[in-house]
This record gives sequence, C-alpha cells and structure tokens, in this order.
Amino acid sequence: MSTTLDSPAKTAAQTILAPPNVFSSAYLIPTLHQKRVFWYLVDNDFQIKKAHELLTWWLAQNKQQTKLQTWFKDLPPSPALLFDLLQAKSLIIISALTNWQQKIIEQNYWQQQIIELTVGARRDPYDLRKKLVNSGYQINNVADQPGLLAPRGSILDVYSPQNDQAYRLEFELDKLINITLVKNNQSNKKINQAIILPLTYSAIHLAKATNYLNENHCALLEQKNLEENPDWQTLPVAKLFLTTPWREQHSQLTIADLPILTKNYANLKNYYLKQQKLGYQINFVVQEKEKLQALLNQLHLPTDAILTFSVFSFPGFCDDQQKKIFITEQDIFGVTSETRTKQTPFMPDINIGDYVVHRDHGVARLTELTEQAIDNISREYLILSYAENDKLYLPIDQADKISKYLGVTEPKLHRLGQSSTWPQTIRKIKQEVIKLAQELLNLYARRQMIKAGPLVPFLAAERKLAADFPYSITTDQEKALHDTLHDLEKNKPADRLICGDVGFGKTEIALRASWRTVLNKKQVILLCPTTILAQQHFDTFVARLEKYNVHITLLSRFMETSQQQEIIENIASGKIDIIIGTHRLLSKDIHYYKIGLIIIDEEQQFGVQDKEKLKQLRTSAHILTMSATPLPRTLNMGLTGLRDISIIATPPPGRQPIKTMIQPYGQTLITQAINQEIERGGQVYYLYNKVETIQAKEQELKKLLPDVRFGVVHGRLPAKELATTMHNFDANKIQVLICSTIIANGLDIANANTLIVDGAQNFGLAQLYQIRGRIGRSERNAYAYFLYHALKLKGRAGERLRALQMAEELGSGFQIAMKDMEMRGLGNILGKDQHGHASLIGFSLYSELLQQTISEIKNGFLPTPLLDSKIDLPLTIGLPQILIPHPVSRLKLYQHLASAADLPTLEKTFGQIKKPWPEPVVNLHHQLTIKILAQQANILSVVVQKDAPGKQKLILEFKDELDYAQVSKLLNIQPFWEFKNHQLKVELTKLKPDWITNLKKTIQLFSENKLF
Repeated sequence: MSTTLDSPAKTAAQTILAPPNVFSSAYLIPTLHQKRVFWYLVDNDFQIKKAHELLTWWLAQNKQQTKLQTWFKDLPPSPALLFDLLQAKSLIIISALTNWQQKIIEQNYWQQQIIELTVGARRDPYDLRKKLVNSGYQINNVADQPGLLAPRGSILDVYSPQNDQAYRLEFELDKLINITLVKNNQSNKKINQAIILPLTYSAIHLAKATNYLNENHCALLEQKNLEENPDWQTLPVAKLFLTTPWREQHSQLTIADLPILTKNYANLKNYYLKQQKLGYQINFVVQEKEKLQALLNQLHLPTDAILTFSVFSFPGFCDDQQKKIFITEQDIFGVTSETRTKQTPFMPDINIGDYVVHRDHGVARLTELTEQAIDNISREYLILSYAENDKLYLPIDQADKISKYLGVTEPKLHRLGQSSTWPQTIRKIKQEVIKLAQELLNLYARRQMIKAGPLVPFLAAERKLAADFPYSITTDQEKALHDTLHDLEKNKPADRLICGDVGFGKTEIALRASWRTVLNKKQVILLCPTTILAQQHFDTFVARLEKYNVHITLLSRFMETSQQQEIIENIASGKIDIIIGTHRLLSKDIHYYKIGLIIIDEEQQFGVQDKEKLKQLRTSAHILTMSATPLPRTLNMGLTGLRDISIIATPPPGRQPIKTMIQPYGQTLITQAINQEIERGGQVYYLYNKVETIQAKEQELKKLLPDVRFGVVHGRLPAKELATTMHNFDANKIQVLICSTIIANGLDIANANTLIVDGAQNFGLAQLYQIRGRIGRSERNAYAYFLYHALKLKGRAGERLRALQMAEELGSGFQIAMKDMEMRGLGNILGKDQHGHASLIGFSLYSELLQQTISEIKNGFLPTPLLDSKIDLPLTIGLPQILIPHPVSRLKLYQHLASAADLPTLEKTFGQIKKPWPEPVVNLHHQLTIKILAQQANILSVVVQKDAPGKQKLILEFKDELDYAQVSKLLNIQPFWEFKNHQLKVELTKLKPDWITNLKKTIQLFSENKLF
C-alpha cells in the first residue's frame, strides 16, 4: 500500500482502485480497520442499510468481533454513537457523507450531560427523574425499550440507549443503595456504576461533527467526494482511504471488476480455470447454494468454496493483492427482481411482557422467548406466566395457540392444572356468544331483506376508463376493485369497507364504482369530512370523467347561497350525476333524484348526527366506505364477517417509510427540522391545533426563523383566504404552513416532507396516523416530529405515540386501527353488555368464538375444526436470532407459520425466509409439514419416545381406530410397523437413513387429501 502526501498540512490519503459499489468497499473495511474508529462514508440511507448488512457478513467471514454503528442522512447522531465516539474504542461507523458537514452537540458539553451514578452516592431520586425527563426520557409502566423511564416509589428503572438492558436504581431516601441490570422486568446482575446518556440537547452548544475526529480515526470514501470538498483534506484523521474506479499511478491496492460471465457458462469455466492456475483463491457468493452446486457439477468445477449471503445480490470482484476472487450470483445468473411479501394484518403484534390468551389454558403474561436444550435438542419456547407463579413452556410450533389479550388494562391471570377456571369460563362465554350472534344475524337479515337495484357492468365503457389510469394497479387494488364491482351487481345493498393508507389507491376504486353507477343512470354521493378533501376528490373525478360527459358538482357551505340553490335544483332534477361535498350533502333541503351509490371517505371523522342522517339516505343505496384507520366498531364488524372488508396493504412503487421521532418540545429541534427541510428545497407542515393562539405561534416561529416564509390555515378562516393560502403553499410561495387539523384530509403536496406536531400528546392515535400521511407522498425521505411538552407525556398518550413510532412501515393503517381498538377498550367496540364477557377471555378469542357461532347459525353447521395434533420429534427447530434478531418479529413469524392450515399456505409463509435455510429452519419446516399432514390424517400425536437404552420408538396415535385396508397398504411398503387399535409404532432406526421423508409418506397414506 502506498501513502501520498501532497503537503505536510494535508491529511494522509491512500487511493484504492475499486468499483463504485458497497460490496467491494465493505470487503476492504475489515482489512483497513486495524482496531481504530473507522468511518465508511456513503451517499444515502439505502447504501447505509446495505453496507451494514454486508459488513456484518464480512466480519463474520473474517471471524472479527467489531461494533457497528449507523448514522442516517440528515438525522442527528444517536446517543449510543456519541457515547462510543467518546470512548474512542475500536468501532466501525457507516454514515451518510453529508453528516460530517452537520453541526451536532459539542463534545465536551455532551460529556458533561452524561449522568454517572455509583452505589452509595447521594442523589435525590425526584431530581434525577426530572432531569431524565428533561433530557428526553419518556415515563412508562415498564422500561423495556431504550429511552423509557419507569418510576415506582423508591425504585427507578431507566433504559439508556447504549445498553441492551435497563438499569434498576434502588434508593433509600436520597442514597443510591443498589444498581441492577434488568431485562424483561427481571433482575439479572448487580453492578456498581450506571451511565445514563441524554437523548436530546440544546442548539446553543453546537459544533462541527468533524470536531469528534482525531488521529485514531480513519475513513473510507469515494475520491470524487474529497475533491468536491477540499476542506476535508485537512481533517484531523490518521488517514483517508479513497476509492476510485480510475486507475492511477499510485494505486497499489486494487479491487477490480470481473469480466462479463453472466449466463455464459463456458466463459465462467474458462475464467475459473485460468485464475486458479495463476494462484487465485476463488469463492462463490450466492443466495441459494443448491442451484449453483448443480451448475458447478455440470461444469466439473469444485463446489467446496461456496459462501451464502441471503439478503440481496451484488456484482463480484477480484482482489489482486490478496489474490482472492469473489464471483456472485449476479455475475453468474444476472440480476433477479425481489418481491416483498406482506404479512397478514389480522394478527396484532405481541411484545414480550404483553398479556396473552392461550386457547387451552387462559390468560397469562408472555415473559420471555427463550432457547432451551433438552437431550441435546435445542428449541425456542414461549414462557407464559400464570397465577400463583405457574409457568408454561410453549413450543414455538404451537405459537398459533396464543393471541394478544385485548381487554381491560390488568386482566386476572388464570391458574394452570386442575384448579383452573378456564374451561368453565369458556363454556359460559360460548352461551353468551350464541345470544349475541342471534341478535347480530337478525340485524344482518333485516339489512339483507332490503332490495337495491343491481348495477350491471358496461364492460366496454369501464375498460375505456381503466385504460386511462396512468399507473399499474396493484394486486390488493385489483382484488378490492373486483369485490366492490361484484357487490354492486347484487340486488341487495352493498356495504364494503376499503381499508388502505393514504395514496394506496382507494380513490381509484371509488371512481370506477362511481362510473358504473352513472352508466346505470343513478346518482353518486361522495361524502368527505373536509372542504379540502372534497375539492381534491372533485379535481380527480373531473380530470378522469369529464370527457365522458359525466356531470360532477362540488357543494359546500362556503359557496354563495344562489350558487348552492342552483346546484340543489339540478340534483333534484337528476341533471347532476356525481355530487361531492362535506356534511352539507346531508342537509334537509337537498332531495336526490335517484341514489345508486354513497361513498363515505374517512367515516371516523363524522359525528353521530351525520350518521343518523346517513341512515335515512342509505335505505336502498349501495355503500362504499374508505378509511386508512377505520373506527373500532366498524373494524370489528369486518373482522366478524358482518361487514365486507377489503385491505389494500401494497404501497406504490418507490414510496419510502416516514422517519418518525417522538421528542420533548424544544425550539432548537424545531429550528433544525425546518432548516433541514428548507435547505433541500422542501416544505413543512407545522401542526398547532389551538386556533385562539395560532397567530401568536406564527410570530414566535418568525422570530426563530426570520428568513422563512410562513402561512396560517385553520377551519375558522373565510373560504377565500383559506383557498388563497393553500394555493400559495401548493405553489411553494409559503415554506412552512402553520395549521390546525384541517390538513388531516385531502392535501397532496409531494414537496412537503417534514411534519412537526406541537403538543402531540393531545391527539388520538388514528388522528396522528392520518396527519402523518400528509407527508412522504414521493420518493424523497420524509420526517415526522411528534413533540410533547415535558412532564406531560403520561399513560395512554405515551402509548399512542410509541405505537405510531413503531408503525413506520408503509401500509400500517390497519395495525394502527387494531391498536386503537385495543387502547379504546372493549366498551367502545362491543357495547356494555358484551364488554364484561369479552374482557374475561380477550377480544381476539371472543371474536373467534363469535365468528364461529355466526358461521354455524348462518350455515346450519359448524365447519369441522382442525385437529390439535401434537408433534414431538428429536429435531432442533427454530428461527436463529442471526436470521431474525428481533424477538417480536420472530414471534410474529412463528405465529403465522404455526397457524397455516394447509401446505400451500405454509410454503407461502416460509417463502418470507431467504434461502438457503440453516438446519433449525429446515427442521421447523419438516415439523410443521408433518403437523398439517397429521391433521389431515386425523392423527392426534406424532412423538418419538425413548425405548430400550440407545433406542427410540416413533408412535402415531390416531383419533379413530385404524383402517385395516390402509394399514395393509402401509405394511406392503414398510413391513416393520407395529399396529394396534389407534396406534402405529416403529423403531426409529428402521425408517432411516431418511426417516423424516419416510414418516411423511406414512402419514400421507392415511390422509384424506393424499398428495401422491
């Protein structure tokens, strides 16, 4: 390696010839690192994520244990990263290039804000709590996430972000007498000192990020970035490593691109043999080992140097100095497109510490997801804690037996064993559920008796409109559209809820349903909660339908009286086809000509009186309701089958998740957030929902940011002023719009990608989610800041904001609605009569029983439930933590896998796990496949038991007596089985070497749905 110094004042720099991709750069870092603080500077967040995955993999290949930190673009560094920088430890930081130009908290000042506590020291616990809240910690019942604080009398739990567990501080008056590390609310280890990091900081003490650099730091970046930033050539770092794709005279370390090998297997073989003769070590890096092994066998090339990296594909390279070559899947087979599988949204996430309901044993608390080894067989178990310290270790292949408890805040835990009251509780609830099901079905039947004129298809005209749609329709949209149009063809009123995030395509479905209604010579009412949303829908409908001579009108209270009167007369005479407006459409002076379809956008925004008026209108009309976050009661009707529901969970291509931050209110943070957005040419929503003092808020912000152009909108403004301000914001004449919740519906401004909510603790969960949907409507990164006022974030408010932060993933509206349903309580969903019954067993199980009962009464019989087959085989099963690190994600996937009712569903769910699978995943697949086959064959259990010393016996226990014709067929193939009444037995060794395959074949012989 060579070092080039242009002058003594400049930073030492070494140029490396390397292709401009993350894969080759990540390969270099473990070699260049040398136990220093090493920065890898890239362009964007996408590259940061890729680099983190690759570096984790490369370090594992090199058997290096080095801490990795990430610093995403335009965000402040995390407290954990700042702490690691203070320690000057061996560390690799993957950061956006522009972050070095940021101003962040000054190093010495930040160090002074760190709280160091020692056992025996004097410290007022109340003052400590107050200081922690002021520095950004949020008060919660349990400190189970970084940044949470849980005070309980003389005990204070605090989770500092540099740790993987919380501190438990025990005080005796003002003396700290104990510090314990706590995980999942369980004490683990006593320590002598606690270090608690601040989460927020003041803008007064800021300095350049590069002030954190010193002679122990190195960085790797592209050479062009150094040339564009000449100031960087004098940074106080030991060395800059500069990658360039252009060969330079002083580039002695060379990483070269490979020749073109894609799908030309003769070239691949020739290249391999040539480089092997030159002494190169050749490695293959692929996602699926089996496919490459088959190819290499055909080419008569060795298969012993195949590495697997299952996250994404990339081009390979050649390291001339180390004489190593890495040939990747992309080099051999070309680029493959990846499809993203969405998890079904009907299953609320379960977190460690949540109350759960076990179908057979009742209400418990999930305390841990742990790995246990029994007879050298390792498995993960869910530990459920019941009353009287009873514990149940639930194997993960039975994770479908539990559901999240949704009901009262602190439910009564059940007992295990003979003293359990759970069976009696279930019997009692089933009797009550039958009564409720009858009542609901009577309502349903009365609704079905009402006749509505079917809206027949006009295929040619409908196809013409569909061809005008400028985007590709998503799979979810297509299904929702098919179901909606099918509803309209029936002679009973349709009543469908379409649930999907803002911008996911609900409006297109409404528009096409409206077109069919107009073709059937009937009127459409589109009811919106705000004038802004009504105007947006009007513009969309006119743009798409006006050329087909569809008469569309907008009606609102802001219009001149004479104009309103003319529109009302045209509605009554049938001259208007589609009427769009707010609750003005429900006024008594409006008489509709012939209503065919009523579309309600964001139903949850309408009041009780509006809904009563709607009932009078909807007697024989079809109803289509659209919502991102439906009302809990509406959602419940959808989940129990009493209302049709379609879910659009597929985001538009290129849409980025919104980065969501929950922070105490602070002018410094507000200033930084606004400046950051304006500097990149964007715009900001500043939500301030106190109309009386909104002008004072505008003056306050103008003093902070005198060069910024502000505008104000709220619901009490005159219509013309509101329209003018909104137009100016749309035209980018206003940079920051200070607004009330009037913006929650209808605004679609792609350039506005920062949202600041002042006093976020005062809003509802669904409302905040709806408001957040105003940003992130383009491919640009969007940022939402939910600011609460110090010491005011308590209980439900904190839970709402944390739920919002966790629901960053696109298409999370359904999950938000489920969480909202959980937080509002069952009284808001089921009514007082059912609330008491449902709270005993939780909403999920109650809904399941209700759904089963409704189905039984409607159809005259109850579908045969799946057999609860017990499978206990000597296999190590599970999803390794290295594959899915987060316990909540693992548990979610376990539940989906275990609840698969047939093999196609199981295979589809396993398809979410990248191949090649490690052995525990392969075994989990075997076990769950055997479980489904056993259910189909009416087998109660498939277990392996110890027999004589060193021997194991496989036993199949059937529900009914064995069919001797099937037994005879089995014995013709495998004569070593023993049989009697309900059982089949065999020594496990007799089924080997491939005993699992032979077991599957045996079970399939007895299955009603034979697969061969």
